Parts: sequence; structure tokens; C-alpha cells
Amino acid sequence: MLEEEADFVGMHLAAKACFDVRESSMFFEMVHLTKKIKDEEELPVYLSTHPADDARASNLNSLVPQFLQLRDQCGCARLQTADPRQQLAPLRSLVEEKERKRARTT
Repeated sequence: MLEEEADFVGMHLAAKACFDVRESSMFFEMVHLTKKIKDEEELPVYLSTHPADDARASNLNSLVPQFLQLRDQCGCARLQTADPRQQLAPLRSLVEEKERKRARTT
């Protein structure tokens, strides 16, 4: 719960400072995907003091539209059209392919 509040406040401050808030989830998604590629087990949420990386990335992504709007209201310069989150597409594809191969062998 506290981490979600911290993410919200961080997004608010980043938007007001004219940062590209679309990048906020990339770190947590990259950590999640890297763990999947390395077959690292995730700690069960009930044993962790922080939300799971994929849940945190998803929560941050859900906040993006709201904070893009705040960014615009603050008079920030327009963002480049390419969404930086798309940079993770090759890594997502690699994870999906690995999971398909695993499903075929089990």
C-alpha cells in the first residue's frame, strides 16, 4: 500500500517536473522480464514488503494517462511520439517464446 502511494507521489512530481512519465514502469517491467528469462522464482506477495514487479509496473502504467494530462496542464514540452515502453517489446517476445517452449515440453 505504501509503495503504491509512493509511486503515485513520484509520478505526480515527475509529471510536474516535465519528465516522460511513460518511462516510470519500465524499470519494474524489465526486472520482472529478466527474472522470467533467468527462471528466477518470485517471492510470494504475502512474504514481500513490496508489490510484485509486474504488479507495480501495471499500476504505474495505469497512472500514465492521468499524469500525461497533468504534464500538459503544467505547460511541459510535447513528448516524442514513440512510447518508450515499446523498447521492451523484444524482451517481452523473448519471455513469451520461452514460455511457449516450456509449455510444449511439459
